[in-house]
Amino acid sequence: MMIDSQSITAADYHSNGSIALSCFFKGMSQSMTSEKILSPGTQEHSDFLELVGPFQRGETKYFWDYAAELSTERTAEDVRYAIESRYYQRAELLPNGDLKLKKWSDVAKVWHEDLYRSDTEQAKTILEITAPLRVGEVHELKPSSG
Repeated sequence: MMIDSQSITAADYHSNGSIALSCFFKGMSQSMTSEKILSPGTQEHSDFLELVGPFQRGETKYFWDYAAELSTERTAEDVRYAIESRYYQRAELLPNGDLKLKKWSDVAKVWHEDLYRSDTEQAKTILEITAPLRVGEVHELKPSSG
């Protein structure tokens, strides 16, 4: 079943009956985000509604557990793959030297931010990819060419 192979971060039940899923995939060597549309009348659509319970058109449900996400620290390698796979779209160097990575949620229509302290391996990895960064400048991350 699709829910076993991906993490659904949010679902938006559109007025036309379709359901837009915002998903996060993580494998052994990469991670990525995507959006999937479940059309009314399909088995996936019915299965999803059965699984999540009461869900009204116009409603958005969030499934991402930020507490669990924050308690699971990404390794430098995880951060590299997240940037290369476009999980993150922007990077910013803060005045204290820490780094902020931003990811866009199509379903929620907001930017989510993750902070990495300047003295970590994760920060070194970010700077390897984005350098040089200037304080306050938002760097648009590009997909890797490899």
